Amino acid sequence: IGKGPVLVLGAMAFGAEAFLFILVPDISKHWGWRLLVMVYVLHGIGRSTFEGALRAIFGDYFSYEKEGAFGNIILQNGFATTIGYFLTFLLTCSPDTSSNSSNTYCVEYKDGSFHNVLLFELIVVLTSVLAILGYWKASILFQKEQQQQQSSSQFESDDGHTELLENENGVVA
Repeated sequence: IGKGPVLVLGAMAFGAEAFLFILVPDISKHWGWRLLVMVYVLHGIGRSTFEGALRAIFGDYFSYEKEGAFGNIILQNGFATTIGYFLTFLLTCSPDTSSNSSNTYCVEYKDGSFHNVLLFELIVVLTSVLAILGYWKASILFQKEQQQQQSSSQFESDDGHTELLENENGVVA
């Protein structure tokens, strides 16, 4: 099946996990063991692709500098964690006590603060979509780079002599 489709499947799993909470927000009334198992399965699929396929693709795309590639994964993970941490303080809400409507997405945390979990869920879904688009763009760039390297590289002919090839700009390499 390949690493790319597996990576896309993982991003879709993370998006679907958050989307479940958008579709069925009131976990105290409507969640049973089936939805809980679904969340764990989707999260497991997403995590396994992060640990496997993503790292393998980074290794392929940046084979000339693997240390930098894997350091970049750690850096991006740190940025995402930092952003998530600060969003917990910024995405707060106030429960509407004047109406009888439920405050479905304004959830009280154990410390007594209220947070808008809908925005968190939408951010996860949006990030999943952007991850798929980003992978698509990166794979196109990688394929172009591979084609340029092949078209401008030297190779040996059948009789053992090295032949020079012209690239698309007419430059002999």
